[in-house]
Amino acid sequence: MTNKSKATRFLIDRIDRKLGSVEKEIKFDWICIVCGVAITVLAAFILGLSINNHPALSIICIMIMLFGLYISYIMTMELIDDVKRKNSEGQ
Repeated sequence: MTNKSKATRFLIDRIDRKLGSVEKEIKFDWICIVCGVAITVLAAFILGLSINNHPALSIICIMIMLFGLYISYIMTMELIDDVKRKNSEGQ
């Protein structure tokens, strides 16, 4: 596990402790996934409009797209873990 994933895990665990229940954690994960996808789509749209005229804006949009994809990926992994934990607690 790298330092970045440890820092991300620490932040997610802190948020999860404040939420209190697995159901709230799952809702939070879904909200983060949707926001990450929305950020990615919006940045891709802006990138499509600005790629020929504004190269600096294009670079920023690519970085924002990567950030949105990162959020979506991390929170999808967290969602899978939370669903597994909910299923194991329910048995």
